[in-house]
Amino acid sequence: MPDRAVVLLGIGGATLAAIGTLSTLVEAASLAFLFTFVTVNGVAAFEETPHRWVAWTGLVLGNAALISLMIRMALTNVPPLIAICAVAVLAVAGRFARRYATAGGSRRSPS
Repeated sequence: MPDRAVVLLGIGGATLAAIGTLSTLVEAASLAFLFTFVTVNGVAAFEETPHRWVAWTGLVLGNAALISLMIRMALTNVPPLIAICAVAVLAVAGRFARRYATAGGSRRSPS
């Protein structure tokens, strides 16, 4: 179980609930869901399956919804948007750092 991710999401949700409004919490949760939805559909779109069009449709429509929600939040609720984007960047950076650390240390460029 991804315990650190669950704890981080719980802390983020509690913080938004304590200092924000219910609409802020709903928008932040929707943004997290859409990001996950788009990621899963993006992975599925490149798999060799008979119904790839379903994944491509979800990818295109999910991205449209994600972008429109990000624009709405940029116009009305900037701090939660910045916080969610920062968490996403940290998660991706942490994933690459972990992969780099388990790959055997430093990588040397060919000379």
